[in-house]
Amino acid sequence: MIVDAHAHVWSAGPYAPVGGVPEPSQAHPAEDLLGLMDTAGVDAAVLVQPRAHGYDHTYLSSVLAGGNGRLAGVCLVEPETPGAADTLRALVGEYGYRGVRLVGPVDDPALWAAAAELDVVVGLLVQPGELGAVAPLAERHPDVRVVVDHLGLCPPDSPSVRDLVALAQLPNVWVKVSGLYALSASGPPYADLGSLVRACWWAFGPGRLLWGTDYPHVLGVGPYPAPAETLTRLLGPLPETELARVTGATAAELYALES
Repeated sequence: MIVDAHAHVWSAGPYAPVGGVPEPSQAHPAEDLLGLMDTAGVDAAVLVQPRAHGYDHTYLSSVLAGGNGRLAGVCLVEPETPGAADTLRALVGEYGYRGVRLVGPVDDPALWAAAAELDVVVGLLVQPGELGAVAPLAERHPDVRVVVDHLGLCPPDSPSVRDLVALAQLPNVWVKVSGLYALSASGPPYADLGSLVRACWWAFGPGRLLWGTDYPHVLGVGPYPAPAETLTRLLGPLPETELARVTGATAAELYALES
């Protein structure tokens, strides 16, 4: 089973952007992604609430309702606000979201407790300089599975790579090998990211790495990518069992996707 562990879809509006994200110039509906997945042989995807829609989950929730088991959702909840934990409970209870994304290493005790109670993944979008704060956060919440998005946004020559690979010491931390287009100075096939991806491979192993495209943003540098080709170009030939973990099995387990 091949899983795109990080993708976004959004409608033609209305938008309610958060975090300084501009309004999109065009829609990227789920139907477009599913068509590309079919062509690339991708079986399932984890859809992360786009910041263009902010905290309005109307569109993504409707997509998940018709996903036929191929799609899992990660919601976006505003932490450190009254009712944040109850909002998460409502989204999980009513629509079946299997993760929640936080922007920055935010420690909202009630929200993290709700994530543990609901057994949902906490995804962290952090800047390289914030990676040092992830370890104590994960240690304070050992019952929560934490996934760091986009290789921690680390440029391959950044000293923060040490902080990223150090997270492998914590058994409740995973890392997404996603958003490569944003980290590479050379573009596909991202040869300049080989050392970064290899460092994460040796630190975390295939069981705690997840491949993802960051669709539709990745389309700015080329077509929807095939996971096996992307990873083997960066890591060299891999045993089939290990390749299967990072390209799908691990994500399927974390986000309870049907095989």
